[in-house]
Amino acid sequence: MNTYKLHDSQDHIGFGQMSGERFSWIYRLNYSYFEWIIKETDICFTDLRIFYFFGKPLELKNENFSTEKSNLIFDIASANGVNSSSGAFLINISILDILFNKKIITNNDFKFIDFKFSPEIIEINYNKLKILKRKTILD
Repeated sequence: MNTYKLHDSQDHIGFGQMSGERFSWIYRLNYSYFEWIIKETDICFTDLRIFYFFGKPLELKNENFSTEKSNLIFDIASANGVNSSSGAFLINISILDILFNKKIITNNDFKFIDFKFSPEIIEINYNKLKILKRKTILD
């Protein structure tokens, strides 16, 4: 029987490219990675809808960045332990803080993504939760 782990939105992930980040920030900064966590790991949540209360996911409007600005963001991300073989910007909260403090990016550099969890993701999370509850009752 699988051993699923129930997490809260403010818990921190303990592995992977976003290790140490709160699940609420992973949802906001990298929703596709958040979906991967639900699909491919033992992590589940009581109700995924809680994440909608944190706001819409954010994405850098990097198509308008100069080459110099893009390189600077990528260098800061790389220097702070975030690797991306695709050349995309993987931004965690620490890097975001650095970029804002150095005035490299502003709020205007982001767009909000209209995102809703797919029925597949909701079902995967729900099934893990059901198994976890059943196991708790049997223990």
